[in-house]
Amino acid sequence: MNEHQNSHSLVSRFSTNLIREIVGNEKDQGGIFMVDVNGFGNRCVFASLGRFVGPYHPLYCVDGCNGFDPFPFVTAARKEGRDPQAVLENIFVSRVFTCHQMTAVVREELPQIVDQPNTPLVAILGISDLFYDEALPFWEREYLYRRTLDHLKILRKKGLITLVTFRDRQEGSGARLWRWLLQHTADRVMRIENQWSVASGQMSVVGGQYVQRRVASGRSDLLWG
Repeated sequence: MNEHQNSHSLVSRFSTNLIREIVGNEKDQGGIFMVDVNGFGNRCVFASLGRFVGPYHPLYCVDGCNGFDPFPFVTAARKEGRDPQAVLENIFVSRVFTCHQMTAVVREELPQIVDQPNTPLVAILGISDLFYDEALPFWEREYLYRRTLDHLKILRKKGLITLVTFRDRQEGSGARLWRWLLQHTADRVMRIENQWSVASGQMSVVGGQYVQRRVASGRSDLLWG
């Protein structure tokens, strides 16, 4: 067991079966699952989630690294013989651009979805990426990061399942601390070991603003200017 992991964290190989376990067995009790990604690792996550997203398993994605890509969802749906449009209609993306916005979304937006009839699975992409901004003092970034994780723990107790992706950065203050704190918060730590081949693509996002987008329609509701 790595010294940076607590006793209830288990380093596992990320796989579709693991996603099935999370979606199927953890739904009532909630959980925080860390996925250690590298390169195009987020696309591996999308390809697996694409097998399960639908009317009964909506996905709410908080994108902190400009990494959301709808094409792996479409590819996975087609391979499963499902309607890609039905998958995309059940994916909602919030794009955040600062660490303050990341904390605000977790604190203010995520609690609103917990009581929905079909509580969405939440995916937070690049949770630590915005906390490397050295324009802010380190103490402030650390405070916000800890507060973000504390709110995720509160939501876990309410039954919310959160899949959080993390990627290493060699430069910037806080790199080791961000990983250490997240590993101690997560119920399980997963690592992407093999590069998957999935379709590439881009999704345009309104620059410089925090937006929520319904993926299928391309409609954006401005939440934060």
